Amino acid sequence: MTGSSLAPVIIPIVAAISLSVFLFIVYYADRHPEWKSASQEPGHRIAGQVESPAVAPRTGSGELTGEPPSA
Repeated sequence: MTGSSLAPVIIPIVAAISLSVFLFIVYYADRHPEWKSASQEPGHRIAGQVESPAVAPRTGSGELTGEPPSA
């Protein structure tokens, strides 16, 4: 048999600790769902999202903003 005789002892311990930490993180995230519902709130922007209005905003004179006046 090749390899260390210590490996059959260390590997299960590290695997159990890693699994425990992973499950803790998953359950912790489930108890704090702020990010899950952030996009459902009206008027709330998530970082990286570009907000595109359905209708272009108008100025007081009735012209579209950002467009040159027609001649």
